[in-house]
Amino acid sequence: MISSEETPKGRGIGKYVAVLLLASCTTFDALPWSERFYQVVIDTTHDKRTGYRIAKEWLVDMFATAEHVIHYQDKEEGVIKGKSQLLARPTRPENQVRPDFTERITSALDRYKYAPYVAAQSVDFTFTIEIKNKRVRVTFDDMKSFLTGGFATYDVYNAVLHAAFVKEAEGVIESLEIAFLTADLDW
Repeated sequence: MISSEETPKGRGIGKYVAVLLLASCTTFDALPWSERFYQVVIDTTHDKRTGYRIAKEWLVDMFATAEHVIHYQDKEEGVIKGKSQLLARPTRPENQVRPDFTERITSALDRYKYAPYVAAQSVDFTFTIEIKNKRVRVTFDDMKSFLTGGFATYDVYNAVLHAAFVKEAEGVIESLEIAFLTADLDW
């Protein structure tokens, strides 16, 4: 047993109990990191140099501050990496029962458990755009979404939120495909 003389002031056993509770709650229903991945390959008619230019212009059009989004770029290799956020809007799967919201959600754990049904969630992610002759590969990974309740932060990125993220990411990919199809190369 830890006595008060053995622990520094303000660092009693309560701190250790809170850390234990946090560790036990952060993995509840969260999607494993190995499954937080989405990748698409786009066929195009452009060479690597032109494809890189189109992808950079698309990023500038897509994000208000592209310089804050792009963290690495290599024109020779045809690689652009960055980090951003997407607002994922989960929908209830056909076979899943929606929570009964007639009762008040009282605890942080309840808010965490029902979060994908309550509102859209902001999802942080990393993206990689790799351009080769006549092909573009876009990879989304390292997806995470957190909900803070009380003294704990819950990783709420689960299968329902992943499906919603993929749906939103498909719209992003579609806009990139349109950029490749409609690129004005006459300049």
